[in-house]
Amino acid sequence: MLGQDDLQRSFFDAGLAVEDLLKPDDFYGVLYRLGPKLLSDEDFADCYDGTTGRPSVPPSRMFKLVLLQAFEDLSDRQALERMAFDLRWKAVLDMDVDERAVGQTTLSEFRARVQTHEKMEEAFRRFLEGLVEAEVLGRDEVQLMDSSAIWGRGAVQDTYNLIGGAVRKLLGAAARRRQRSPEELAGEIGLVLTAPEKSGSLKGRAGIDWSKAEDRRAFLNELVEEARRLVHALDSEESEAPEVAEAVALLRRILLQDLRHVPDDEGQEDPEQEPPDDGQGGDDAQAVLELGTEVELRHGVARDRVMSTGDPEMRHGHKSPQRRWDGYKVHVSADADHGFITAIEVTEANAHDSEAAPALIRQHRDYGLEPSAHVGDAAYSKAELRQWAGEEGTEIIAPVPPPARREGCFSKQDFEVDLEVGSVMCPAGQTTHRSFQHSGGGRVFVFDGATCATCSLRERCTARAPETMRKTGKGRSIVCHALEHVLEAAREAQKTARVQGLLAHRWKVEQGIGHLMRRGLRQARYIGRRKTRFQAFTMGLVTNLVRFAGLCEHALGGKTAWNPA
Repeated sequence: MLGQDDLQRSFFDAGLAVEDLLKPDDFYGVLYRLGPKLLSDEDFADCYDGTTGRPSVPPSRMFKLVLLQAFEDLSDRQALERMAFDLRWKAVLDMDVDERAVGQTTLSEFRARVQTHEKMEEAFRRFLEGLVEAEVLGRDEVQLMDSSAIWGRGAVQDTYNLIGGAVRKLLGAAARRRQRSPEELAGEIGLVLTAPEKSGSLKGRAGIDWSKAEDRRAFLNELVEEARRLVHALDSEESEAPEVAEAVALLRRILLQDLRHVPDDEGQEDPEQEPPDDGQGGDDAQAVLELGTEVELRHGVARDRVMSTGDPEMRHGHKSPQRRWDGYKVHVSADADHGFITAIEVTEANAHDSEAAPALIRQHRDYGLEPSAHVGDAAYSKAELRQWAGEEGTEIIAPVPPPARREGCFSKQDFEVDLEVGSVMCPAGQTTHRSFQHSGGGRVFVFDGATCATCSLRERCTARAPETMRKTGKGRSIVCHALEHVLEAAREAQKTARVQGLLAHRWKVEQGIGHLMRRGLRQARYIGRRKTRFQAFTMGLVTNLVRFAGLCEHALGGKTAWNPA
């Protein structure tokens, strides 16, 4: 049942003792004064039963406790100790000096309610609305976008442990469904390697010589056969139960992404040349799942590979061939004036930045912002994103990557492309109208092979042999994107002082991301994307409150109630 703070202050109110010490340019002072404007007790009514149970701890107090914990990056135990003994925390939390801290379970359950009902995002939105009301943040303010890595909470596992973990998940779900213990169900089905054990790891119990390939392969097949037996032991009603169906899907995905069946004649297939499966099926999917089929590890890594049964949503991410992480990616937008964080999204680590940009732009709309432009790095330069943003009434400003070129050779930029006429002129002055449809939707313009073979600039233009060009009739080719006109317009705009000036402000979003990471967002505290998203919004709101505290005395004056000074 919803509990509410008593508005009647007592003589033991901690705020009376330290109110004058909570400065408006300090995080504690800002949260003390602005906390009620973010979320009140009534805003949490949908999180509690309205008729039964004892009144809860006032949720507005618990919400501020979550923000204080995030600000100082404390564990639950540490945060509750501060709640009990720190007078400054008691003042911010509207507590009496002699009032005790809540229990750790109370904090954990409240956080789960906030995550389920997305209250942190609601508070984040209200803070931005307050900035707009205070005329600190303009509705059409230019926004800056970037992303960074979040290390996942789940343990990264190899194929053997992935299969074992997925089997134990399915075994637990099926046992609960049958109201049996996992140990009993494992014994009934005949699971030995994957049976629940109090001690020892799965690979440690294998008892094989891991230096021998044949022993590893035999152990893998025994492990897979137990997984198949468990799946086949489920009846149709069990398989349709949500928890069981989810566990079956996870096990199936792991088997298909990491394994391939061994053909009857192994010479028929070359595993080195076989592309890794994406875990959703393929020609040999049924064979991998059939009882008695021999399997082996695939070569290569599936693009969307599950790497942890503890957190199946984690993915491999790459910033460069040398920089890799396992987990998630946070996408952040910040205003170009003060650097307030205005939108946050969390995706799997392998999601491209341009895929998350629409979510950031839609968040701005939901928060009442209508940015005139969004500035990012070259990852946001895709023509499709630029066109979509234009249709949404905004603009993507990002460096257009130069066309690929061989060292010492002419690039596409050295050719004159006329899309209206449908022609391309080369540096030697030759023009071609000859083109064909590209598989990606664009067009490929091809110059005459005989002309290119005798051209004085041939060596600086193409590596194709003159004899080959004469024989095929095809010389140098130029590929034009299906939205080439969008990219051409972006290249021309990139030369202007306006675009160059906006690109020069992009460091502010990197600074904002740096604040998030220093407050603990680099490492996920929770399992799953939804909870990691909650963590990101919590850090984003705390970062904004800290920035607001730094600006309030210098920039806000006295023009709004949102000024804590």
